[in-house]
Amino acid sequence: YVVQRTGVMTSIVLQALKVESLEDKRVLFVGTGNIGKADLNALKDHFPELAEVSYINSSGGSEDFEAFAKTLGVEAKFNFDDLSNFDVVICHTNSKQPILSSEFLGKIKEGALITTFSSEDYTEVDTSFFNTENANVIIDWEQTISESPDLRQAVENGRADKDKIITLRDAINNGIDNKKYTIYRSHGTPMQNLGVMKLLMKEEKK
Repeated sequence: YVVQRTGVMTSIVLQALKVESLEDKRVLFVGTGNIGKADLNALKDHFPELAEVSYINSSGGSEDFEAFAKTLGVEAKFNFDDLSNFDVVICHTNSKQPILSSEFLGKIKEGALITTFSSEDYTEVDTSFFNTENANVIIDWEQTISESPDLRQAVENGRADKDKIITLRDAINNGIDNKKYTIYRSHGTPMQNLGVMKLLMKEEKK
């Protein structure tokens, strides 16, 4: 259940941002464990036109992830040529050091979405990614700021203006500003629970 409720969130955020198709989008998975697979499964369910994704992980390739993707009709390629080539970057790792370090900040593609889901003791992106002058920073709920070490640090050092951080609910209701990129920092079990409930209700209606 934990895997599924986390894995569905990238798809929900993309829908909140009014993304209707991934046909012309390049998607990168950072991490290919069970939650990464659940995320890919939800992504394919919501965007059936998705035919190819790239991925990187700590082991230097994953036949298991590639085989799983194939069952969904998706080709998964171990490939990370340049961050500027990707429209959607999905992070599901257990890293205690940023995978996306500050050196990647200038390489983010205009209009890209980054989603990151690490827990209290982990971080996947450098705090500089949460600069609210350049990025729409979206969170599940207000408590995410205090519970996420990377975002909390960005607020404390002044990179992220707390008043400019928006909740997913506000993004759905009011849209987002026209900034270089959007980063979604998830640490909100209630929102994830609601997301899965929505899917279960959808399946029940079928």
